[in-house]
Amino acid sequence: MIKLDPSKYRTYKFVNMAFNISEHVDPSDTDLDIYVGLEHLDPECIHIRHRGVPSDVKGIKLRVYPGDIIFGKRRAYQRKAGLVEFNGICSAHAMVVRANPKVILPELFPFFMHSDLFMHRAVDISEGSLSPTIKWKIISEEEFRLPPLDEQKRLADLLWSVDKTIEHYIKLANEIHMIYLLQLKEIREHKERRKKIGDIANLHYGEGLKKKDRCNGTYPVIGSSGIVGKHSNFLVEGPGIIIGRKGSAGKIIWVKNNFWPIDTTFWVEIKNNTVMLKYFFYALKSINLASLTITTAIPGINRNDILSKKIYIPEYSIQSKIIKKFEEIWTTIDSLNAQIACTRNIQKQIINQIFGGKS
Repeated sequence: MIKLDPSKYRTYKFVNMAFNISEHVDPSDTDLDIYVGLEHLDPECIHIRHRGVPSDVKGIKLRVYPGDIIFGKRRAYQRKAGLVEFNGICSAHAMVVRANPKVILPELFPFFMHSDLFMHRAVDISEGSLSPTIKWKIISEEEFRLPPLDEQKRLADLLWSVDKTIEHYIKLANEIHMIYLLQLKEIREHKERRKKIGDIANLHYGEGLKKKDRCNGTYPVIGSSGIVGKHSNFLVEGPGIIIGRKGSAGKIIWVKNNFWPIDTTFWVEIKNNTVMLKYFFYALKSINLASLTITTAIPGINRNDILSKKIYIPEYSIQSKIIKKFEEIWTTIDSLNAQIACTRNIQKQIINQIFGGKS
């Protein structure tokens, strides 16, 4: 894919490639306003897209500076390593590392941290069973081969160019998704032609299947969170709508084909032909059914509470136009997501060609 000369590579211990930054900060006594926990790091993503504030947490944390990498030293198999672009603090369950520019360029270092070679090595040296963790004294002695510094600049420029393309697609997908949310808001806030869900549809309880009966078959078994197995028979002819009843209460799922809804769900039956099933799906998505959840040992939602909610039901022809808008939006989002996945795959191939694959 790219031209490399392995004969020019040199081997370095990780301790020579990076510095372990362990500057401690008390979140209750700092002027910094950004906190990053492991929950804020997305797997296999260089960028830190989520963050909290120091007042969210207690206990000593680690100081981070722009250019540092917050690496999830616990459960390294989750492949979390985010590039810091701000001044802040992070979880003490992370490892903060900073590139040694005499060995590896800071611009290339984040991509090295996401190479299969590094991530698989990190998993291999993790200690513990319930929450495997990496110790600096162990990983610092691990050895890796790197291209020369003058070559690293070319490689870093290439990888950041690919990353820029990925970010462009992500930005477009997010903007289109905002249009989707605005369309849902328009349905939710429409003042006229509102009807109770109970006047439009019946909600039926799903039927339980033992786990051993969810292993083989043609038809998807649907729980409150989505597909939980396959079965040889179906209970409902698709397409259909599932509403989470227990667990992921209020979650709304569209099922394309015949399916078996289990007892953590409701499945929807439209009472008459004045409402299109797909429109009803989007109308349900426009309201926050999860807000009806009753907090118990297993969070659940009451059927009558759903049936009493009102939604906008326009004329049949208008429903068709609304469906078309939503389908166009999701066709565009799906296309962009495919572009993101393809470009990420190219980026990953380049990273592993530079640094090597599985160790």
